[in-house]
Amino acid sequence: MIQDGRLFPTRAEALEVVEQGFQGVASVERIYESEDVTAISEEAALLTGRGTSTVTLEDGRSFEGPFAVSLVFVLRGDRWKVLHGHYSAPNPR
Repeated sequence: MIQDGRLFPTRAEALEVVEQGFQGVASVERIYESEDVTAISEEAALLTGRGTSTVTLEDGRSFEGPFAVSLVFVLRGDRWKVLHGHYSAPNPR
């Protein structure tokens, strides 16, 4: 995982960083406004989209903002799995 330019070489290190980032968060809801899927091959596909995230904290406060997403899926056996994922806040227009 790479976050803010820093490489986390192991799954355990990446998971620890993600868990720290979600401390105090009760829930995250993402509403997709658009989604596009591009077939890269018979075993790979790219999903891009945008929408609005609503984050609710454990103390009840909530806030929302736009997000952009890109996800690369690969077919492994009979299941589609995410090989690469990226969520971010898009630049203002």
